[in-house]
Amino acid sequence: MIVQDLVKVQKALLDTLGITHLHAVIGGSFGGMQATQWAINYPDFVSNVVNLCSSLSFSAEAIGFNHVMRQAIINDLNFNNGDYYNGPRPDKGLSIARMLGMLTYRTDIQLTKAFGRATKAEGDLQADYFQVESYLSYQGQKFLARFDANSYLHLLRALDLYDPSIGYADLKTALSRIKAGYTLVAVENDQLFKVPELRKSKQLLEQSGVRLTYHEFASDYGHDAF
Repeated sequence: MIVQDLVKVQKALLDTLGITHLHAVIGGSFGGMQATQWAINYPDFVSNVVNLCSSLSFSAEAIGFNHVMRQAIINDLNFNNGDYYNGPRPDKGLSIARMLGMLTYRTDIQLTKAFGRATKAEGDLQADYFQVESYLSYQGQKFLARFDANSYLHLLRALDLYDPSIGYADLKTALSRIKAGYTLVAVENDQLFKVPELRKSKQLLEQSGVRLTYHEFASDYGHDAF
């Protein structure tokens, strides 16, 4: 599964519903990639695109984060090569993956303001000693109720593999198809989609003749600011 597959399915749904045009496609993070692909694949179907905190491709560092999250899941003893639906689920691995993900979505500034070095369970070194650890554990456990490990693995790989030029001669050819007004928003403190990557995307879009509006702002919440 890649982003292009998701956009194709979304278009098929709109066709079935009889919807012939969209005023805007708005997406944050992974959704920003999909919004971009909408404008490329269906240039006459979309009038505007708003891409919040997403570049035109995933950086090597971000792919590395995804690799660690993926390893946490597939090395869970309950993963069973993805065939776990008739037995215990790989909850421990998925929870750990989510905890790492949360650290990429926030910033040191926000975590310091919220938790600092405050402790929670000083008497047990294997428990959540610091409050920030307790917060991450909570986020990991909460994630289990609404996500499946195999689904998460597919989404991680779709992020890694995103390339707007798939199906076209090259990236400029793909981006030159965009007719929609394109708004790109970057967060200075984003630790997942970093500003240099967003600025590079801005330049590539402008060089391809896209009508671009670019906004950049700071937020303690980093990637989660959108």
